Amino acid sequence: AANSSRQLRLAAPFRMAVDRCFAVDGYGTVVTGSVVSGQIATGDTVEIQPQGLSARIRGLQNHELETGEVHRGQRAAINLGGIHHDQLHRGDEIAAPGHLAASRRFFAEIQMLATAKRPLVDRTRVRFHLGTTELLAVVRLAGVEEIAPGQAGLATITLSEPAVATWGQPFVIRQESPVFTIGGGRILHPAAPMIRRMSTEDVQQIGRLASPHPVERAEAAVWFAKPEDWSPQHLFGVAGVVDPQRTWQELTETGRIREIRLSASRNVTVHAGRLDQVAESIRRSLAKMHARNPLRLSHPLASVMASVEHLAAPGILDAGLQKLLEEKIVVRRGQEISLAGEGPKLTRNERLQLDEMLEQIRAAGMNAPTMAELKKAATRSRDSIPQLVEIGVGSGELVMLGSDVVMHQQTIDEVIAKVRNEYPPPREFTVAELRVFLDTSRKYAVPLCEHLDAKGITLRNGDTRTIVALP
Repeated sequence: AANSSRQLRLAAPFRMAVDRCFAVDGYGTVVTGSVVSGQIATGDTVEIQPQGLSARIRGLQNHELETGEVHRGQRAAINLGGIHHDQLHRGDEIAAPGHLAASRRFFAEIQMLATAKRPLVDRTRVRFHLGTTELLAVVRLAGVEEIAPGQAGLATITLSEPAVATWGQPFVIRQESPVFTIGGGRILHPAAPMIRRMSTEDVQQIGRLASPHPVERAEAAVWFAKPEDWSPQHLFGVAGVVDPQRTWQELTETGRIREIRLSASRNVTVHAGRLDQVAESIRRSLAKMHARNPLRLSHPLASVMASVEHLAAPGILDAGLQKLLEEKIVVRRGQEISLAGEGPKLTRNERLQLDEMLEQIRAAGMNAPTMAELKKAATRSRDSIPQLVEIGVGSGELVMLGSDVVMHQQTIDEVIAKVRNEYPPPREFTVAELRVFLDTSRKYAVPLCEHLDAKGITLRNGDTRTIVALP
C-alpha cells in the first residue's frame, strides 16, 4: 500500500489543499498550501473543489520566491485569476481539471486505536478530519455491527457537507463529544454510491478496493460505477490505478467488464457481475410469470422486460436477456420468451400434435373449428385435444368463443383491425351487419361480439355496438 501511494503521488495530477486564502493589493486572490501531487505552472487552469469553480494561475511562489512552476512536496503560494478570495476557504482543494469531484459519501477502511474506550458501532456520528477539512459524519459499518478497539473494518462515511478525496487518502476520526481521537483509516472510494441494502457481494467488493493489486481495485471500482458516466480515466482517482488504460484493457480481455452498445454513438461499460444480476432479475421475473400462469408455454417479451425496466438502461437489460438466451436458460419464440423446461410438460408427439392443431386453427380463419371437429381431424391421440386446446388458450395463442368454438388469436386480431377500419367510433353496427361484413355465420358472429365486449374492445348498447376509441 505504501508503494502504491508513492507511485500515485509521482504520477497523479496536480492537487493542493488550501490552508490560507487572502487578497493582495495589485494581485488579487492568493492561496497557500503544500502540493500533495503533480505539478502546476503559470498560465495553467485549475479547478477549486468542492465548489467546482475554475481559475487561471497568474503567478506562483515557493518560500516567497517567484517561480514558473511548483511540484509535489513543495510549499506554494498561488495567485489565482478569475475568482474572488471570498469564494475560497481553508480546506478547499486546488486541482488539475477533472482530477477531483466533490462527494458526501466515501467507502473507507477504518483502523480503531487500541486506546479507544469503546467499539465503533454502526451509525455512530464522528468528527471526520480529511486533509485540512473537518466535518461531522455518520459511519455505516459494512458487514459487521461494530469495530473493536485495535481492530479494522470497512464502512461507508456520509459527510455533513461535500468534500473531495482520492483513493488511499488518509483520514482521522474523533469522537463527537467529548472530542478525542478514536481511529483513522484511508479512503477506498471517494464518490461512493448510495446502497440502501448492502449485499454480501457489495461488502466483498469494498474489501477489494483495499487490495494491493490495481486490477482487483479497478474491477471493484467498476462494480460500483454508474455505466453512463464511467471511463478508464476515473480509475486513477477512484481506485488508485497508475496505468488506467492497460488495466482497463486487462479487465476487458478477461471478461470481467463488458462494453455494451446502447446506441449507434454510445457505449457503456458494465461489470460482468452486474450483468449477471440483471440476467438473474429477468429470470426471476419470468419464473414468477410461469408460476402464475402454469398453462402458458411462453410470455410476452415486452411484459417481462417492463417488469425489470427500473433496474438498468434498456441496452443493459437487452444484454442480460441475450446472456440468458446464449446460455439456453431462456427460449425465445417470436415476441414471447419462456424459461427452458418451464410451462406444460409435453412429449415430443404431443408437441407436434399441438403445433399441427395450432396451424389448423390459424389456417381456418373465421371458419374456426369446434372441439368435436378438432377431435375428428386429429391424426394422433384424440383424447389429448381438450388438454392441448387448454394449453393453447393458456399460452394466449387460442381463444374459446362461447363454450365450443376455438379461434386463433391472430384471426381475432385481424378481425379487430378490419372492424376498427370499417366502423370507426362513433359509428354503430349490429351482429347481423358484422356477420355480413365478415362473410361469416351467426355461429361465429355472436360469440365473437361477446368476446370483443368482454375484452373492452367494443361497447354494447342494446342491439348495437361501437368500437371503443383507442387511447
